[in-house]
Formats: sequence, C-alpha cells, structure tokens
Amino acid sequence: MIPLITAEEMRSRRQIHEASRHSLSLEGLDGFLSAETEALSEAWIRGEITLEDAIAETLQSIRTNGGGKT
Repeated sequence: MIPLITAEEMRSRRQIHEASRHSLSLEGLDGFLSAETEALSEAWIRGEITLEDAIAETLQSIRTNGGGKT
C-alpha cells in the first residue's frame, strides 16, 4: 500500500496522538480508549481516514455503546 501522506505528516500525527493519549491519562479518561478507538487513530495516523471521519465514528460508537469500552 502506498502511503497517502508523507512520513513527516505521519510522524506529526503520531506525536499529536501520543500527546492526546497522555492528556487523557492525566485526566483519568484513558479508560474510554478501546481497540476500536486505537484502530481509528492508527488509520488517521496513516492517512487512511480524515480526522473528521475518525471523530464521527468515535462519536457514533459512544452513542451506540453508552460511552463505555467496546
């Protein structure tokens, strides 16, 4: 598979993701992370989906599953 974004953009996205996870951990909200949210994050990091799509899918999962882990 040919990357849709540059390696530099992927590194930048990975740093953003790691900072976000750290913030969630500090706030005690890392319990809301699941394999599904990690898969969405990785797809965004690789440029396979947009951030908007990742957010929309995460919100849909929260609505469907009541905000708990999936």
